[in-house]
Amino acid sequence: MTAPLQPVLVMPVYRGGAKFKRALESVRGAEDFFKRVIISLNSPLGSPDEKTIEDFRAAGVTKIEVIQTGEELPWIPHQYFWLDYLESSGEGSESWVMWFAHDDELRPRGISNSVDQQGNWPLEDGTIYLGPWGMRYDPPGELFDGDRNGPLESWTSFPIDGPLRMPVAQWIADQLVQPTYINMSGCVTELASFQQLRDFPHRKPGGMRIEMATAAAPNNIYAQEFIE
Repeated sequence: MTAPLQPVLVMPVYRGGAKFKRALESVRGAEDFFKRVIISLNSPLGSPDEKTIEDFRAAGVTKIEVIQTGEELPWIPHQYFWLDYLESSGEGSESWVMWFAHDDELRPRGISNSVDQQGNWPLEDGTIYLGPWGMRYDPPGELFDGDRNGPLESWTSFPIDGPLRMPVAQWIADQLVQPTYINMSGCVTELASFQQLRDFPHRKPGGMRIEMATAAAPNNIYAQEFIE
């Protein structure tokens, strides 16, 4: 039986705290939508986030894989750390990856509305998928505690009236002339995008506008938004 086309979920974690606990809880109802679930702790041994993972594993069966740097690394070296792990554990340039921040939440309903009955994601080679995103506002230093069944704010890096698929160069050009804040979390792209960013001769010094850098990898021709 052929396995469905699914991305590997990668969640990099840096001093995750309560937001990481919430993000991990959202993974519980969505694990079946992913080929693998990788939690990459960017921390020394003994990090409080390890207890969050212990509690999560104790609460029920899970397929999460946990890796840990053993020290706090800058953003880009941490990306290379989990990328090396994926390559060493069997993933190749054609594998799909969903990059998911530790302070966000997965929305299983949105994913289930996108995949087919066999669990296949609608992914096409040469395309990077960005959003749409749902958001509930967290007050500074706190977590959202309102009605979780209430209307969910949503935002996008694509034109409100479409198109939802365009050449990467056009998508990047549009971002440079409009007041849109792009969020990497939830980005779905082939592993090749991260490999090519790592192997590019001019190293990117930090995380600013990492979405554009990842989208601009040579293997990406189109940028597209999922439809919920």
